[in-house]
This record gives sequence, C-alpha cells and structure tokens, in this order.
Amino acid sequence: MMVRLPDVPAMLRLPRTAPYLLASVAALGVDLAGFVVLVEVLGSAPAAGVLSYSAGIAAHWQLSSRLVWADRVSREPAQRIVQMSLFLLSALIGLALTACVLVLAEWAGWAPLAAKAVAVAVSFCATYLLRAVFVFSDRQRA
Repeated sequence: MMVRLPDVPAMLRLPRTAPYLLASVAALGVDLAGFVVLVEVLGSAPAAGVLSYSAGIAAHWQLSSRLVWADRVSREPAQRIVQMSLFLLSALIGLALTACVLVLAEWAGWAPLAAKAVAVAVSFCATYLLRAVFVFSDRQRA
C-alpha cells in the first residue's frame, strides 16, 4: 500500500499565511493582555502565564478555525475534537520550541529580546506547518 504525503506547497499558499499571521498576533495580544491583568489579580506570574497562554491558545483556535482554515474544519463533532486536540498539541510544541531557543540563546549570550524574536519566528513557522499539514489537512476534515 502506498502512503500519500500531503501537498505541502498547496497548504502554504500566501492567502492562508497572511490571515494566520493576523490570528497569531491577535492571540498574542490576548495572551499578553491577560497576563498583565492576571498578574495583578493573582499576584503570581507563573499562574498568570499559564492562564493567559491558555486563553491565547483558545483565541488562536477560534480565529484560525474561522478565518484561516474554515474550509478545513470538520463538521463532525468527534473529528473536530481530534482537530482541537492536535491544535493544542501544536501549541505545546511551539511553546517547547520557544523554551529551547531561549535556553540556547541565553547559553550563547544573546540579548533577551533578540532571542525572543528568533523564538517567536521559529515557533510561528513550526506551528503554521504543523497546523497546515496535520491539524487542518483534508484528512482531518473528513
């Protein structure tokens, strides 16, 4: 039996990339705004970070599934839960990549903002590819 690989270039067309970038920026805004508010309310940066990051993921799902890949979101509830789970997994992979880049950059003596900029770019590219190929593929829509 032959395994058919997804058509990656077709999934990376600019019409999806630009809205995905906007959704990412908006979700980052939710994350950062929530973090600022929750630090004041909770008095704990780690707790605020976890909650605000979660809110950012939820916002990103809402925007991505409606504006970027609306034509690839499953209509069947069970399959949509699979897509949502894969979306969350891709976000956690993005978080892990961000942490790795920041640790390596700190070890190499980079300035924190430069390291963060590289980490954001790496995470953005990785999550976009994961979501295009695995989360919102034609196979996941079935």
